[in-house]
Amino acid sequence: MIPEERTFNIVQILENFNCNIRLMHERYSLGNRKKVKKNLVVQTVLSSSDPFFYPTQFVDSLGDVLMDEPIAVPKIDVYFATDEERDAAAALLTKSIPSIDMIMQPNGKMEIVPQGVSKLAGLRRLAQHIGVSLKETVMIGDGLDDLPAIEAAGLGVAMGNAPLEVKRAADWVTRSNEQLGVAYMVKEHFRKQQRIEFLQKLKTKQ
Repeated sequence: MIPEERTFNIVQILENFNCNIRLMHERYSLGNRKKVKKNLVVQTVLSSSDPFFYPTQFVDSLGDVLMDEPIAVPKIDVYFATDEERDAAAALLTKSIPSIDMIMQPNGKMEIVPQGVSKLAGLRRLAQHIGVSLKETVMIGDGLDDLPAIEAAGLGVAMGNAPLEVKRAADWVTRSNEQLGVAYMVKEHFRKQQRIEFLQKLKTKQ
């Protein structure tokens, strides 16, 4: 988790930039959105990475809210108009805030997580917990932050909508999110009981 004080300090820096900020909690998110009334407005925001009916509260100033009600969060998503603005904010955060990692995504998006937190670290912990090696795991992803885990897994699968770098690193490319690519991959691999070595040799784009 990003501690309460550190979350507040990050938000204070980010609010000097023209960006949308979402403090991501396990059950909800808190965000600053333009053209939103000062009082909290609860809306339902759906995206490929959100749980179904994931409630988001929007406020004019996250800093003001956090002064009254501090919260610790596992992740902060930030959306900038340009990659240049994102990189400028990242440089300032690097100088000012300790113990965080920043993951740069396409189209001006940045994810802020506690230092050392990554999908690869999660995959390693899961493999250790269930008593298998990384080479016995399957990783499916569509973002640049999925890349290290896709490369480390026994079978790395890229979604059809993933960036080109992710597709090139993957052993197999399935269909896109909109085409139910995860379900298609599970059917092709697990229901048909195809061996990982077989799919790795295919290197097939579906």
